[in-house]
Amino acid sequence: AETTAADLLETCPELDPALAESMAAALAYAAPRAGRVDQSFRLSIAVEGWSGQATRYRVDAYNNTFAESHRQWPDGAFAESSFDYSAAEEFLWQSMTTPIDVVKSDGQLLILDVPPDSVTLLRLPTQ
Repeated sequence: AETTAADLLETCPELDPALAESMAAALAYAAPRAGRVDQSFRLSIAVEGWSGQATRYRVDAYNNTFAESHRQWPDGAFAESSFDYSAAEEFLWQSMTTPIDVVKSDGQLLILDVPPDSVTLLRLPTQ
């Protein structure tokens, strides 16, 4: 939360200054959620002047194959079980490429609820 754009630019001088500002703002925004990924939250994104629809996708951390392998083998005993990675990867790919829903902007805000244990991806049409 205390990482500034200047800190980011010092560490990564090739960053665009506007991107560094956006990244610092995103880190400050996300800081209160650290350690609480098991809870839903509402996200409001300022989209002043843009109206339309955004297709929303969920990248579900629970169904991630890496996370699944840790649930199956908490002690790293990978060879002692018959976890089907191919099926897990297929399920993960399908869940990541199937939209959850479509959210609409009123020209000022895009508001969406983010489910727990996930990353929400938005696909917006370019105008």
